[in-house]
Amino acid sequence: MFARASLLLALGVFLSYLYVPSKPNESTSDVNITNKTQKVHMFLCADNGTYSGRHELHYIKDAMEDIRSVEIADCQTAFFGYLVKSTGERLPSLIVTTGIYVVSAAACTVNLMQDPRYEALSIVYLGTAGISPTVGGWNPNVVGGCGVLEKPNKNHLGSVCVTNAALLQECGICYEETVKSECSRPNCVRHNDTTFFGRCAYRHPTSLASMMREAMKGKEFPAPSSTVKEGMESFWKAHSAVEDRTPPATPQLLNCAETDTSQILAGARSDLLCREYSHDLLPDIPLEDHTCVQAMEGFGFLHVMSRYPHVPIALVRAGSNYNMYPMSIIGKDDDGTPIWSQNTTFMTEEEYNEYTRASYRYAVLTASTVVLNYFTGSPAVSVE
Repeated sequence: MFARASLLLALGVFLSYLYVPSKPNESTSDVNITNKTQKVHMFLCADNGTYSGRHELHYIKDAMEDIRSVEIADCQTAFFGYLVKSTGERLPSLIVTTGIYVVSAAACTVNLMQDPRYEALSIVYLGTAGISPTVGGWNPNVVGGCGVLEKPNKNHLGSVCVTNAALLQECGICYEETVKSECSRPNCVRHNDTTFFGRCAYRHPTSLASMMREAMKGKEFPAPSSTVKEGMESFWKAHSAVEDRTPPATPQLLNCAETDTSQILAGARSDLLCREYSHDLLPDIPLEDHTCVQAMEGFGFLHVMSRYPHVPIALVRAGSNYNMYPMSIIGKDDDGTPIWSQNTTFMTEEEYNEYTRASYRYAVLTASTVVLNYFTGSPAVSVE
């Protein structure tokens, strides 16, 4: 317990050191050969596509013109160019790969915001995330809350969270215990105790996220590949937690905060805690309407951007995978409540890896669709 608290305190101290002004970067490119500051729209991501084969900024970069490489300290890569609106207007844009995890995201963002060559007109951090299979889900705190879900709103992979809020799930004191069923709440308390952990959640005051959501109303998401469709069919066929095993038909926009973790977590217990913390940060949305959206960078990004409350920002995360394996009933409690366990063998390892790589690529496409729809009025074009 105290080791975890010490680790989080050390992380907070490290992040605070990042605010010491650094020496301005000297780019070797000819993007800005004058001393004038260039106002730009910024698009950030974490993953360069090592796992899935698709860089998270692939579609944004593909939609740009006159692209040139630039260097930003503590960022993996950066490119300057122009997004072109459907009207022909050219938007000066900077696309930046921060690297994975909150520290990489924070370090890169600090240097980006201190770089005298650029002034942010807006910043979008986009990428992939693990999501709840259904909107809402089990709630062991209410009678009957661990039963088979009769008519849940199922989340299609590629569903997109567009939000201005992020939190760190590891904050809190958690006690190990014997777990009987996946439908149970982890014994965690004091998530928002700033004395122990510092600030564990941020909600940026700007409205870019809500405007991007509004712009997607009535718009269609691109269709998934056959590999993603078949993988989803296998998941829902094996997922005993829902009465109707039919897969959802299309992605949707999610009610969510981004919940960041230092691990890729799989299970209904983590999903429950994630939805609870998301509701704590966005209480105007009922708990049963929240979807858990787990990633690794938004908290670090918003930690830095809390110093820039005037800059419009949005976190855009598309569901690349479900945050649990299909659930199976392995018995019943004394009161008849099902005892749930994850079915980790519903696919072969080879099939699962192929399905997951394809669903990551699809999530990059749907996240980019939301971004490009708002900034250019044009959808992303699939390369599958």
